Amino acid sequence: MSSGVPKLGFFGKPPQDASGKALGLRLFNFSAPNMKNFHWAWLTFHIGFFSWYSIAGLSAFLYKKGETEGYVLTEDSYATSVMFAVASTIIMRFAFGPICDAFGPRLSQAFILVFGSIPVACFALAMDSHVKIYILRFAIGFLGASFVPCQFFTSQFFAPSVVGSANAFSGGWGNLGAGVTLLVMPWLLRIFTGGLGMSVNEGLKWVFLIPAAITCSVGIMVFFFADDSPQGSWKNRALPGETAEQAAERCRIRDEKA
Repeated sequence: MSSGVPKLGFFGKPPQDASGKALGLRLFNFSAPNMKNFHWAWLTFHIGFFSWYSIAGLSAFLYKKGETEGYVLTEDSYATSVMFAVASTIIMRFAFGPICDAFGPRLSQAFILVFGSIPVACFALAMDSHVKIYILRFAIGFLGASFVPCQFFTSQFFAPSVVGSANAFSGGWGNLGAGVTLLVMPWLLRIFTGGLGMSVNEGLKWVFLIPAAITCSVGIMVFFFADDSPQGSWKNRALPGETAEQAAERCRIRDEKA
């Protein structure tokens, strides 16, 4: 860390070390490659958690304690569905560590968001069966693994002297998606029930298309606009102990031999 250069700040492009990793965190800066990908890290995690918790955001409309008539779920079946969602997230987080190691954070996060958006969009197809909802929530739990590429992003773009702060801010802002969805999803449902005159159950068939569309769109955008490393693609990243120049030379020789 250069003397006199603060680790945390709001504006200005942060300095880089010899490998291209940022030596500081500038929260309101969007310069490439470091801060641009910091913002992709937390935003994709935020959206992943927003969709993962979208059903929880409408739990008051899905079941009511002691009542079954007119509700999609019972209290017990809702609790069971939560267990399925958490179980799949645990499995997928274990899986996506090695996947990130092999393919980098950009492709990994894009895959999680695009694939995870599909079961969110299909909620209407599961409303007639508790078992279908269990399967659906198990698949939606896939989105909980978005935490792994988020933290992998920051480890690639920030030096050890500041990566802890980068992890904390990206993880915290990403986790906020779970809280935002609790506020936003009931409001979105009211658009269908109040604005369009649908019943609650009719509105539930349509409202989940919104987080699904957002999640899929962000997944596509991170694939095309984010980077895997300060050098760009995952295959061109600087290996441990390499400078950016050494990595570029190694990749040049590799490409010439290919």
